[in-house]
Amino acid sequence: MKYILQNKRIFFIVFSIIIGVDVFVKLTLEAFPYRFISKPLVMLSILCFFIYNRNKRVKNVVFLIGILCFLIGDFFLIDDSNKLFFLLGMLFFIAGKLIYIYKFSTNKEFTILKLLPLLIFSFIYIICLLHFIFNGLGSFTIPVLLYYFVSQILLLMAYLRLGSVSSKSYLLILFGVIAFIVSETIVALSIFHIKMNYQDSAIMIFYGLSQFMIVLGIVDEGEVIMNN
Repeated sequence: MKYILQNKRIFFIVFSIIIGVDVFVKLTLEAFPYRFISKPLVMLSILCFFIYNRNKRVKNVVFLIGILCFLIGDFFLIDDSNKLFFLLGMLFFIAGKLIYIYKFSTNKEFTILKLLPLLIFSFIYIICLLHFIFNGLGSFTIPVLLYYFVSQILLLMAYLRLGSVSSKSYLLILFGVIAFIVSETIVALSIFHIKMNYQDSAIMIFYGLSQFMIVLGIVDEGEVIMNN
């Protein structure tokens, strides 16, 4: 186990197998009890990897809580047909994202002009997404709007890390957040608009990849800080 956690390439292979198993369970077996075992393993493996490789700065301790929020949220979102569980899952995901936002925040100054391209992208993204899902939201309108608003702030914080961390850490987390947004966009379209081919596989692949890249980016950020 120690060898797997300390070797990033080996961990990625094992992590990919865990995601593959979860996708297989999702497509072929009953949710209870099988997916209540396979899906939590995704974030549990991420949690173990982070604990083993992190340093003990305060923000990293808080970030650990963020991973736990996603782990708990995953339990509730296994059965997305249950409205209460779906809402609780969203709330834990929002909490996890807010902690990630705290971790990504920097003291670096920025201008509106620098943010303009990203703000335009975020505006177009939200408008396009709402165009497809708004009629199906019903009582989930406010929670879903809040959820995707927090996602755009998460993207903004990841974008603003440029120049404050190593290029590798910056790109890993930026592309990780983008992969996260792709995953949750597919979720929104499949639940509130129309089912799509291969949606279950795509959701888990992009979600798992996003969490792996984000955590790896945080680990590499810590390595840069400790080496300076």
